[in-house]
Amino acid sequence: MSEAHLSIVEPTARPRIAAVEALPCTIGSSAHADVQLADPDVAEVHAEIQRCELGLRLVRHASPLWVNGRRVREHVLAVGDLVTIGRSALSLRLGAPPASYPDGSSDALEVCRRLYQFARRLGSDSSLDPLMDQLLADVVMLTGASRGTLVLLEGDDPVLARVRSRHKQRGEFSGDEEQLSRTAIAAVFDQRRPLLWQDAQADSRLALAPSVVGARLRSLMCAPIVHGDATLGALYVSASEQVGAFDQHALDLLTLYSALAAQLLTSADRQQRLRHEVAQLTSKLDAIAEQPRRLVGSSQQMQTLMKRGSKAARSGIAVLLLGETGSGKGMLARELHRASTRSDGPFVSVHCGAIPSQLLESELFGHVRGAFTGASQERPGRIRSADGGTLFLDEIGEMPLEQQTKLLKVLEDNEVRPVGGEQSYRVDFRLVCATNRDLEQAVKDGTFRGDLYYRVAGLPLELPPLRERGDDAVELAQFFVKRDRAELENPAARLSAESLGAIRGHDWPGNVRELETAVRRAIVLADGETIEPSDLGIAAPAVPPQRVGDVPGAATDGEIEPLTRARDQFIARYIRQAVERNGGNRSAAAKALGVSARTVYKYLEEF
Repeated sequence: MSEAHLSIVEPTARPRIAAVEALPCTIGSSAHADVQLADPDVAEVHAEIQRCELGLRLVRHASPLWVNGRRVREHVLAVGDLVTIGRSALSLRLGAPPASYPDGSSDALEVCRRLYQFARRLGSDSSLDPLMDQLLADVVMLTGASRGTLVLLEGDDPVLARVRSRHKQRGEFSGDEEQLSRTAIAAVFDQRRPLLWQDAQADSRLALAPSVVGARLRSLMCAPIVHGDATLGALYVSASEQVGAFDQHALDLLTLYSALAAQLLTSADRQQRLRHEVAQLTSKLDAIAEQPRRLVGSSQQMQTLMKRGSKAARSGIAVLLLGETGSGKGMLARELHRASTRSDGPFVSVHCGAIPSQLLESELFGHVRGAFTGASQERPGRIRSADGGTLFLDEIGEMPLEQQTKLLKVLEDNEVRPVGGEQSYRVDFRLVCATNRDLEQAVKDGTFRGDLYYRVAGLPLELPPLRERGDDAVELAQFFVKRDRAELENPAARLSAESLGAIRGHDWPGNVRELETAVRRAIVLADGETIEPSDLGIAAPAVPPQRVGDVPGAATDGEIEPLTRARDQFIARYIRQAVERNGGNRSAAAKALGVSARTVYKYLEEF
């Protein structure tokens, strides 16, 4: 590791430097601390610098500890980070430390006060311009310059995109650049390090520059504002008609503030990009919100489901959605969220079967920077993202046992710890899960934890397959046509009578998802406005005519029962026959019928 040292400003002592000679390196007021601070507000051992995979990590021993204006428990240090402990300020520097600060340094109390105030303001003020103005004012005051200037670049070209200056005497800001030495700025950009000129007019490169001659510049210094490999701009200060106005300590302070400027600019750029992304997402969500958001279906099964779902939504109980693939579990999960008291919070969906098992842990629980190869930055994880809202775990039956164990701990403790991290975060979310597997059987088989099953299955809701929902298929098809025909550029599209019969007679093994895809395809393929069975890719079944009395479930006195009621009665009667043939064993009957045991129980109880 390169040599490192700390630039230290304390309330009752001159600015100084302290080498980081051995790790761990303790910081505190104790005489036994590796770096002792003369500050009554600092604990005996307040913090400690440790070695980690990413370099140096600052760990808190006493509270509070601030880095760049934010209260932290631990922080991976970067060059230029401003650490505030008590009323003292520290900044990490790389390279061999100077022997000492020369005489004539700025007043230590003033330096400490300004650095401390600026660090605290970093955490509370999100506006870039006021912070940059304060930064320039501090630089001018602390270095004794007559003028300080912030220079920003645009792209990779050395073109001054923005100039903001602070005049010491007038105490005002301006955007002029007449008194800037472009030669000095270009040298700093070229060498990517701070430079100091004790007498600009004695330097052959600067003596004839119009800016130096016209402004009678003598002392000037400039520090680049860099972030990674990118040069964002520079901090530039000057003193007219005064040779040797700046010393090494002044250059050191300028370098420190240039690092703070880099953090401000990168943070502002990140916030701008996030605001743009949020605006785009908000626009998309608003468009989605304007679409009809409801479960479609008038069958008795769906009406019963909606009634139970409404009760579940108002409670905070964990809900387990059961049903075949494509039956609408995701839609029901969103409806539960929309109708809940957490509807203003986020709805975070995770498909446990679509994410490789080695990535699922990081996706759910998050990770810290450096937790594993490729973890270049911290990621909060989906669980923390769902805080205050609803977490929907689709196909939870596909979750590996290792992740099941971690999820169970989160549900028990209401805390989540990222992969590779030492800190846990409190979380508060409503859990909704979905599966097309028989989790009770999975528990018996040892592929799903029993204790987790009882946590997630607080209230099971089963979505019936489309083939068991009577005329819901027709109702859904008409809904999809009305919803999608304008988007698919067939605004007058409608289903023919033959198509309605074909939809009614098809068993839809892919359930609602298959029906939706077929309808959207048919809208596009239809010759004109009318959608025929051939457009849907299905054919109407050839059903011989029957007398009313021949219809299963029909009333014997000739009155016609509603189709859905007759169909439900037929299914219930058929299930009873299957149970009788299996000696009263309902589970065996369900297996023989190819349906879940819950479907068998439901029909036997309701009909």
